[in-house]
Amino acid sequence: IPWASESFRSNADLVNTLLVLIQDENFGVRTQASIALDSYNYDPEIREALLNILYNDPETPPRYAAFGTLIEKEPSETLIPILRTVLEGGEEGLIVRALVALGEMGPEAKTLKPLAEKYLTHNAYGVRQAAQDAISKIG
Repeated sequence: IPWASESFRSNADLVNTLLVLIQDENFGVRTQASIALDSYNYDPEIREALLNILYNDPETPPRYAAFGTLIEKEPSETLIPILRTVLEGGEEGLIVRALVALGEMGPEAKTLKPLAEKYLTHNAYGVRQAAQDAISKIG
């Protein structure tokens, strides 16, 4: 929300507002708030709000937005358990994004290679391709 930062006294005020908006009943508002949080300092409160959206939101777009922000902000050692959770039970689009993230991590993601391998026989070509790419980059 680029224009919004001019309306708030500080980034903290804006982040607090986004943390309220991430709980809005409108999934479009939750989605945009998740995306907007990517622009601010990552802290435990933001992390917790994004994880809550990823694991509990009933709508797909907010989960995708929250997951994208988590992938961008989370350090590798704490991203791995999040990726594991998505790979163990996420929906197809999230699984593809998790597999891409594994590939980007390379050898650091070696512990999740067996999970990636299970997607080599998935019925969707995009999932199989993402799994193959991730595995080749993990080594």
